[in-house]
Amino acid sequence: MSLLSTAMRLAVRRGPRLLAKPLSLLPAAVQCRPVELALNKVFAEAIEDEAFDFLEGRWLRIQVLDMALSWDVGFNGTRLVVQPNEGEADATFSGAANDLILMASRKEDPDTLFFNRRLSIEGDTELGLAVKNLVDSIDRDELPAMFNKLVDKAGTAVQQYA
Repeated sequence: MSLLSTAMRLAVRRGPRLLAKPLSLLPAAVQCRPVELALNKVFAEAIEDEAFDFLEGRWLRIQVLDMALSWDVGFNGTRLVVQPNEGEADATFSGAANDLILMASRKEDPDTLFFNRRLSIEGDTELGLAVKNLVDSIDRDELPAMFNKLVDKAGTAVQQYA
């Protein structure tokens, strides 16, 4: 095994846990802003097409379990809103960082990840599934090219080295 392969394997397997500590030192509000900006950029067309209207007044909690990260995502009628966990979420979507990367990159079928209990939805499962299905239905060609490239490379790395 080459040095590069060994380094990649370590990065994929241990990276999320290594990043968890420094990220935990950031205030939740500071964590939320870049996530909110990214979601609104990535899903700009879906937002414009009113695809997220069903989320208005509701909250989906997203948990990255192995990184101890968690945010609530909602929709205010014009944009996605990300906030620290405040109160009850309508649904909770959770999984390990690498499994979420596999889902986002479409390197692994989300339903397979759910059936294998690597991803989970709790609470209002209908809401959680609606969000999952919406994200899954978005044409990747409509997303920013840089986002597609980054997510694809991350998914490939997880597939190869996890």
